[in-house]
Amino acid sequence: MKKIILDTNFLLIPVQLKVDIFSEFHRIMDQKYQLCVLEPSLVELKKLQKIAKTKTAANVAFQLIEKKDVTVLPSAEPYVDDAIVHYAEKEPVIVATRDKALMDSLRNQGTPVITLRQKKYLIFRP
Repeated sequence: MKKIILDTNFLLIPVQLKVDIFSEFHRIMDQKYQLCVLEPSLVELKKLQKIAKTKTAANVAFQLIEKKDVTVLPSAEPYVDDAIVHYAEKEPVIVATRDKALMDSLRNQGTPVITLRQKKYLIFRP
């Protein structure tokens, strides 16, 4: 089973852009997968809950993590992007992100990426 690590910004898509990322994962993946989030993403979401502009999206993200049985993975790295890159170096994973710099880093090390296209649907970039 392949692990898909969700970047913090990806968890905000359902509220911010009204895209059902979970049905989109089902649509684009032709293999069994497990959705995961790293602990630093939870810390980042807690910070976003305190900002008026992102409060609702962060609250919904926490609800979706619980409802969709997203696995929380430990990480010693305090910053989300560093934690994702470090995790992807150790274990073969797919990363779901909208962060261009993170995407470039991951693709340079050969890590497949899932991203949002035209603010409507997900695409898989092996």
